[in-house]
Amino acid sequence: MKIASASEDIIRAILIALCQDPVQEKKARDYFVELHRFRSKQLGGEDNDPANPDKSNENGGCTNGNESSKRRAISEIRICSLCKEPFNENENTPDTCLYHSGYMEVGDDSSIWEEWEDWRDGNPESAENKEQYPEGYKWSCCEEPIESTGCTRGSHKTLHKKQHY
Repeated sequence: MKIASASEDIIRAILIALCQDPVQEKKARDYFVELHRFRSKQLGGEDNDPANPDKSNENGGCTNGNESSKRRAISEIRICSLCKEPFNENENTPDTCLYHSGYMEVGDDSSIWEEWEDWRDGNPESAENKEQYPEGYKWSCCEEPIESTGCTRGSHKTLHKKQHY
């Protein structure tokens, strides 16, 4: 994936452009907060508020340990493609990830669809509807609501692999 090797300024420009969409902006903000907390815990630092940069130093509030181990730990943080949680590749064991192995399907018995006027004309399977009405869907693997904890254990899978040339 070329974006994995893009320069920081290009990545920042892409992220800013994507964040013009409020849905994408919320996702980016959620990942930012989650990754900031994960990095702080990984490095033994304080869990500073990522929304308030004045409280954090340039290492995200992490001041313990030596600088080279900090850089190594930060570079190993990945986001799992299965559970969407951050993880460190060095600590990824066969049972660290908890995810759903199925797919989202419409929960026909959900009361949300009774109130939704466009149900007959609209596409309930659209990504927009899944984002907007999560309570109207369930997992095919366990029949549980979309926001439920995963039902399958396994190792984390990265969203992208480093390419070695």
